[in-house]
Amino acid sequence: MDKTAILSPLACLLAGAISLPLNASAADVATDDTLAIFASTQGSVRLKDGRTIHLTCTGEGSPAVILTAGAGDWGISWHTVLPELGRRYLTCTWDRAGFGLSDPSPHPQVVTNTTDDLEGALQTAGIEGPYILAGHSFGAFESILFAVRHREKVRGIVLVDPAVPDAWARRERVAPAVGADARQYTERLLEFLAACESVLADRSSRSPQEVAACLPRLQPQWPEEVGAAIRHAVSASTMRTMASFFAMADRSGQLMAGHALGDIPLITLGATLVDPPAGAPAAVVEQWPRYVEDWKLAQRELAQASSRGEYRAIPRTTHYVHVDRPDAVIDAIDELAGAPAR
Repeated sequence: MDKTAILSPLACLLAGAISLPLNASAADVATDDTLAIFASTQGSVRLKDGRTIHLTCTGEGSPAVILTAGAGDWGISWHTVLPELGRRYLTCTWDRAGFGLSDPSPHPQVVTNTTDDLEGALQTAGIEGPYILAGHSFGAFESILFAVRHREKVRGIVLVDPAVPDAWARRERVAPAVGADARQYTERLLEFLAACESVLADRSSRSPQEVAACLPRLQPQWPEEVGAAIRHAVSASTMRTMASFFAMADRSGQLMAGHALGDIPLITLGATLVDPPAGAPAAVVEQWPRYVEDWKLAQRELAQASSRGEYRAIPRTTHYVHVDRPDAVIDAIDELAGAPAR
């Protein structure tokens, strides 16, 4: 089998965020030299087991704002909000094991373990809080779990079009065609990662096309040093760690069910432009509206995990709310930072 047939359609998943504003094409986007900060490992920390977690921090002051990316993304996905937040708070992004510039991990990449890494990184870096936690998509899970573990240190939480507990089960119940399509996609992704693990473990005997298909597809706005850093970080071990993360995603969602946040202030920002994937089967397109309706209901339910939680639908936004409307995210964080301490 020609493995490039498996690899090429999914290679963009290693690129991190597809973070172009609405109505922009790659040809319209110039190199953004301010993104070079994400190539620096100056803020990276070494955990007790010897692994390195990549932190990108800017600014100073309290509370500390901790930004967690969605599944498949890394810290650079927050490039639209990091500089502005850094003007008034210590603001940090972090990369999960095997993503961005963080080392791979031998541990199962279930949410309890990825949150352990976040805790270890902040402790090692001496970032003690109080914290405002912002999580995009799957990053909502680590943000919530960290808050549950450290209630007294968390000033508030902003969830950016968050993933929801038991998402797989809900999707398959409400829109079975959408659920089946998602599972098939995950199976193809895991095939891709397994193939790339094999390719990168033995680069010298592989064709240039096979190796290239396993390297991140760079974004047009990334400066050269970012592309070089992210490609240098990719290895057979990172592929294995990524595969563990995606294989455990359903389990992570199950583990997040039922967490109560008490009176920790919580703002959930929901996307409003939620279209079916391009080229989706007819059954997926037909069931998509009720899937989206249930997704928004689940996000509203998630906001109720706190007695001080609220849901805000943000106009003109895709899943990457922080790219389309960075002001909405920044305003929510400012609001929580200015709220009286609990």
